[in-house]
Amino acid sequence: MRRILLFISGFIIFGLTVLWSLSLSRQMENAGQTADTDQIAALLQAVNTPEGSMTGQPVIFPPGAGTVVGHSYFPLTGGHALNDCAACHADGRYQGTDPTCLTCHAADDAHNGENGADCATCHTPTNWQDATFDHATIGARDCADCHTAPPDHYAAPCAACHVDTTNFLNVLFDHSQIGDQDCAACHTPPPNHYQGACSNCHLDTTNFQNALFDHSQIGSQDCADCHTPPPDHYPAPCATCHLDTTSFANVNFDHSVVAGQDCGACHTPPPNHFVGTCSSCHFDTTNFQNAIFDHSTIGTQDCVNCHTPPPNHYQGTCRNCHMDTTNFRNAFFDHSFIGDQDCSACHTPPPNHFQGSCRNCHTDTTNFRNAFFDHSFIGDQDCSACHTPPPNHFPGACRNCHTDTTNFRNATFDHSFPLNHGDANGQCTACHTNNDYGSFTCANCHSGGEFVEEHEDEGITDLSNCLACHPDGREPDD
Repeated sequence: MRRILLFISGFIIFGLTVLWSLSLSRQMENAGQTADTDQIAALLQAVNTPEGSMTGQPVIFPPGAGTVVGHSYFPLTGGHALNDCAACHADGRYQGTDPTCLTCHAADDAHNGENGADCATCHTPTNWQDATFDHATIGARDCADCHTAPPDHYAAPCAACHVDTTNFLNVLFDHSQIGDQDCAACHTPPPNHYQGACSNCHLDTTNFQNALFDHSQIGSQDCADCHTPPPDHYPAPCATCHLDTTSFANVNFDHSVVAGQDCGACHTPPPNHFVGTCSSCHFDTTNFQNAIFDHSTIGTQDCVNCHTPPPNHYQGTCRNCHMDTTNFRNAFFDHSFIGDQDCSACHTPPPNHFQGSCRNCHTDTTNFRNAFFDHSFIGDQDCSACHTPPPNHFPGACRNCHTDTTNFRNATFDHSFPLNHGDANGQCTACHTNNDYGSFTCANCHSGGEFVEEHEDEGITDLSNCLACHPDGREPDD
């Protein structure tokens, strides 16, 4: 009975295996591949093994089975996207394959196993370079286990200074750790540096430039032993002039030591400078600008040999006008030199100036404003052709009121109607509205009510021409 049950069970398993093989064959045909009949036979042989020997037998998948067989427990993505099952499963054995990275990548481990067997802690399946390293995972291990310090690097543990694992240059060094060790043990001074102990001057360990040198240490040693003077510098000992050791520019030079030596031996005059002896003019050794030039030394030489006149300057000899050698502006021009030449040859009149000859009005050559204009030249031309009346001025002809051409304010205005009529009190706008002085109105004060009735009693209905009856603003006798 037992053999019958075993036979029936084997037959059922055989049937199921045949059906699974046919299904897998169809799937592979759809993928463009054909199942190998020898491998299917091997599967059938595995099923027909004797009793008690069915476990532990290799299962051989046809080529390309990885594309159709589920593999969710170990995703075949990135660098693991393989179609060849035998690349990981040797001898056709699938159960019990070790998924640890080093099982396949032991030869690729650049860390020699020091960072453990789980590469996925840092690396992704895409490529080895796509990695993120969490330094918290290394515990108390020092940086030097993985990183090589540059030559002559300080020998203390790296983590004592390098607290930023993303940037080696972001570092803080505690100089209190080195005790009385001198800076030169780690730092190389620049060429020709002073030979004393670094810490005597460099007290700020964060900035070498922030240093204080005590010049009292050098005794009678001269500045030139450490400092290079500029070209053509005076060759005397530096300390003779440079008393301030904090600033070279703060200097006091005793010119008495140069005796009869001229300034030009040390100082370069500006371009086109007078070629005489410097000390003839420069008596103040603290300020070159404080100088006195004795023009008597140039004889009949003209000013333009040293001075450049401004643009459009008169072309005559300078000394004809400039007699004061201390101030160019203190000059006197003799206009008799120009003969009949008009003022406009040298002077530019202001905008909208009268176009006639300048000398017709400007007879005083010392003051342009001292001028007299003969208005008889303009004939019947009105004043407004040259003069602009003030705002709200009466629009009539100027000469009707302004008969004095020497003073605008000396004018006579003929206003036949009394300016103090009623409540006007001399205010033009009481009768003239909108700045229109060519017309007037009485309606601002006289309109409606009794005003209309009184005129109707007199048989007057046209109230538009008040001046016809009231030329002087008074009420006519009945």
